[in-house]
Amino acid sequence: MPWKDEGPPKESNYDITYKQMISSEKTLRRKDCLEVIQDEVQKPHEQGFVKGVPPEQINHKTPEWYLPQLAVFTPDRTTKVRLVFDASAQGYDGKSLNDHLEKGANYINSFPNVIIAWGFDKEVYTGDIHKMFSQVKIHPDDQVLKRLLPTLKKKSIPRLELMGCLSLAKLYSTCKEALEFTVISNCKKVFWTGSQTVLTWLKTFLRKFKPFVSVRVAEIQETIS
Repeated sequence: MPWKDEGPPKESNYDITYKQMISSEKTLRRKDCLEVIQDEVQKPHEQGFVKGVPPEQINHKTPEWYLPQLAVFTPDRTTKVRLVFDASAQGYDGKSLNDHLEKGANYINSFPNVIIAWGFDKEVYTGDIHKMFSQVKIHPDDQVLKRLLPTLKKKSIPRLELMGCLSLAKLYSTCKEALEFTVISNCKKVFWTGSQTVLTWLKTFLRKFKPFVSVRVAEIQETIS
C-alpha cells in the first residue's frame, strides 16, 4: 500500500472499531437491519475475497487496523444493499487509515469526453469487471492493516424460508436463461413453498417491511416477474 513517509498506523484501533460495531448492532437491531448486514459481510468470504485470521495471529498490542463497516440500503435498485468500509474513521491519535496513505492520480476518463469520443466511431464497446475493487490483492505485509470485524446472529425460521425462496427464484432465473437457447418457450412456471409467512410477504407492499425482508422480497418479485 502507498504509505506516506511516516508509514502505516503504529497502534491498533481494535477497541474503537469494536465499540462502534456494538453500537451499530444495537441500532441495526432496533431497525431490524442487522441480518441484512450479516449476509453482506459473509458474501466476500464466500466469494474468496476475504479470509479468516487464525486466533494465534491476532495481537491487539501490535499495529493493526480494523475498518468499520457501514451499509447503504437501496431497495429500488439492482444492488439492494451496499457495504462501505470506512477508511476515514479515526484512531486514538486522531488519524485515519486514509491519513496514512498517499493519494494517487485519477485516471478515470471524464464522462463528457467519453460521450464525445463515441461520436467518432461506428461501434462502441463497454464492459464491467464484477467486484473489481474486491479483487485487488493486498500485500501480505499490509493485510493486518485492512481487517474486518464479523457479526454473527441466527436467523428466524420465516427468514430462513425467505432465503430459500430467494434461492428458488435465482434457480428459476438460471433455468430460464438456459431455456432461451432452446426451442422451448412459453413454459408454465409454478413455484412451491410451504411458508404462509413468505407468501404473505410476497403479496404485501414493500414499504411495510423492515430492510431485511423488503430487500429480498423485492429481489424475488423482480426475478420471477
